Amino acid sequence: MDQKRTLLHHFLAALAYRTQKALRDAPVEFASFRAAPKVRTPHELIRHMDDVLGYARTYFIGGKYRAPEFPDFAAAIAHFHETLADLARHIETGTQFSQPTIALGHFQVHGRTDVLVWDGGYVDMLPGGKAPVIRQSREEMR
Repeated sequence: MDQKRTLLHHFLAALAYRTQKALRDAPVEFASFRAAPKVRTPHELIRHMDDVLGYARTYFIGGKYRAPEFPDFAAAIAHFHETLADLARHIETGTQFSQPTIALGHFQVHGRTDVLVWDGGYVDMLPGGKAPVIRQSREEMR
């Protein structure tokens, strides 16, 4: 795996680990917990994360993706992990992108393959395994 795919693969592994850790031993009612109005519940958040990763996977396999709604929280979590694992497999095995720009959630790799862009900020991927540099404006990217 090249450096960029290794970083993406690591990001997915961290996401899987942090999701599992956050949900471990959670009570049943946690699925419907709403911290504030207009804030997603854990159940809604898992579906959203599944949507984001499924959308990223379409850049490898084509098509469109919308995560199914599962009334059962455990089923939604299992499906999320299946989607994440499939995306990780495409990254790990070197599947070619079916589109020129790949998106991973709010992250996008644009023309410059050494930059990850998200919601107005970006990370400069430095050669030689050096730590990434995080910037806050698209103007700084040019």
